[in-house]
Amino acid sequence: MFISFPVLDQMESLYKLPRNRKRFDTYLNMLQGSQKGKMLLPIAGYNPMGKESVLERIQELKALKAEDLMSETLLEVNAEISPKVFP
Repeated sequence: MFISFPVLDQMESLYKLPRNRKRFDTYLNMLQGSQKGKMLLPIAGYNPMGKESVLERIQELKALKAEDLMSETLLEVNAEISPKVFP
């Protein structure tokens, strides 16, 4: 079973915030909510204090519909390997 966690819209909103403590706290809340150590969104690889170029790359990925493409690709791969893994 494949579960998708689209995050580009949320990360775009984050990177539009000024690079300050509020942005960092917002990132932590997106990542783990109120429970420290629990991951709500798979965004641990993002640098919450990234510069403007990160926002530009996120917007480019959105324009390319990268999350849709990844979802489609993962569905195809899972459909192909699932019968082999779970006969």
